[in-house]
Amino acid sequence: MLFSFIQLVCCTLNKEPDSNPSCESTTSLFLDDQLQRLTDYQNDLKKLTVQCLEVKRIFDQIKHDYFQARVTMIKSRIGLIQTYLKNRMSLLQGSDSASMPSTKASEIESINTKLQSLVDEFNLEESKISKETESEVLTDHYDRFSQEISQILGRIYDFN
Repeated sequence: MLFSFIQLVCCTLNKEPDSNPSCESTTSLFLDDQLQRLTDYQNDLKKLTVQCLEVKRIFDQIKHDYFQARVTMIKSRIGLIQTYLKNRMSLLQGSDSASMPSTKASEIESINTKLQSLVDEFNLEESKISKETESEVLTDHYDRFSQEISQILGRIYDFN
């Protein structure tokens, strides 16, 4: 390659390059070689571009799947808490009303109200989400929802 380039320069500097057939041949070989290398680079670049697009598609799918898993986890936690609160309230109402502590019943109602407002807000936020905004929403809203659910669980553990 370097030798071909040196020959090309020497031929170009020669006063009469056409009179030297080896110079013409060297120039032609050098340019053909450079053209082939450029074509190879271009093909490699096309392959890399396709691979990069595939990696991006896979990454976006992983982000989407992770987001959906987080949504499912939050909905499951909310559903379990709601079921627990209903069962707990049924147990309290089924026991002797005179012995039923009104503070526990009012605490359960308070938790249930808070949970229902959280569910309503969660559903509203979820309806606004598009695939493009999932990652922003994930860090903003769903972390807050998870924290509020943890606080509700803490309140439940406190009165048990």
